[in-house]
Amino acid sequence: MEQKFRKIKATNPTIKEKLFSLAGMGEFLQKLGFTHSVEGSDEFYVLDDSKLGILLPFIQHLRDRIALIEAKQDGPDEYQRVKNVIENQ
Repeated sequence: MEQKFRKIKATNPTIKEKLFSLAGMGEFLQKLGFTHSVEGSDEFYVLDDSKLGILLPFIQHLRDRIALIEAKQDGPDEYQRVKNVIENQ
């Protein structure tokens, strides 16, 4: 949600290797609402406030999935507890 996390530096070596090694990632980010910009020799994808609201349900869904994966590692009781919490939100 913080502004600093809504700006992706595409020329960052780690980001380039892990994210932009996937074909079409720049186009995908733009379809999600990120805008592409170039500042000097750096390339960025930025998500502005007007687009953030659209993505919030998807962000929450990903957070829920991650919580379930982590809970599953802790055992079936924890998985069921987290699943119930998510279903009752």
